[in-house]
Amino acid sequence: METSESLRTGRLSVVLPAYNEEESVPLAADVIGDLLTQAGIDHELIFVNDGSRDHTWRAIQEAAVQFWKPRTVLVVLALVFLAPVLWNAAAAARIRFRWPLFFLVLTFGLYAAQFCPTWYALKQAGPARLLDIIFYSAFFWMAVNLFYFLGWLQRRLWAENGAVPQARYSLGFVAAVAAALALGCFALRDTLNFSSVQALNAVRTEQAQLYHSEFCARVEVLEDAAVADAVLQPYSVHPRILYFDDATPDAANWRNEAMADYYGKHSVIVLPR
Repeated sequence: METSESLRTGRLSVVLPAYNEEESVPLAADVIGDLLTQAGIDHELIFVNDGSRDHTWRAIQEAAVQFWKPRTVLVVLALVFLAPVLWNAAAAARIRFRWPLFFLVLTFGLYAAQFCPTWYALKQAGPARLLDIIFYSAFFWMAVNLFYFLGWLQRRLWAENGAVPQARYSLGFVAAVAAALALGCFALRDTLNFSSVQALNAVRTEQAQLYHSEFCARVEVLEDAAVADAVLQPYSVHPRILYFDDATPDAANWRNEAMADYYGKHSVIVLPR
C-alpha cells in the first residue's frame, strides 16, 4: 500500500534495455506508457540502446517525438487555419450531416483498422515507418471530422432559410495563424519528424558534409581495381536522412556480400567502431 501511494505521489522511471529491438520499441513505449497513464502514475521511459546494429536508436528517437505532447498545439493551429475552408466546403456540400457522433465512431474505426493487418500477422503494432503513416493519417481524419461537424452545425442553425454565411480569411487572421505556426515549428525544429527538418539539421550541424566525405573515401577504396579485399572505415556520423544501414565486420554478412559483388571484390568488411 505504501509502495503504491509513493508511486502515485512521486515519479516512476522505467529503464528498458534494447538490443536490436527496432520493431519492439514503438509498441513498448505505447503499451507501457498507456498502462502507467491509466494507473495515474507520473512516469518516464528510459530506453538504453545496448549497441544495437539495426535501427533501434532511430526507433527510440521516433517514439520520443511521437509522444511529445506540445506537437498538439501545431495540429490545433492548422485546424483553425483550415476551418474557414472547411466551413465553406460544408456549406456547398449536398450532404445532410445528420449523425456527427456516428460519423466520429465510424471514422475512428477506420483509423483503428489500420493496425489490424500487423496485429493479425505479427502480433504487434508494426514497424516504425508504418506507425508514422498511421500517426499522420490521424490529422486527415481530424480534418474530415471537423468538416462533418461544421456541416452539422450549419444545418442546425440555418435549417430554415439555408442562408449559411460564407467564411473569409482576413489578413490579420492569416498573419496571426501563420506567425503562430512558424513560431511553433521553429521552437520544435529539433523534434519534428519531417524529412525537410532532418535534412536542414544534418546540413546545419555539418553531419551531412562529414558523411559525404567519408562516403567518397569508401567509394575510392571500392573502385580501386588493385584492392581485392576492401577494408572500410566505419561512418563516424549517421545523419538519419542519409544513413539507413551499413555493412558489418563479417564478410559473410549478406550486406557485405552484396557490396562485394557490386564492386567486383573478393570480400568487403567494415571495421568495428
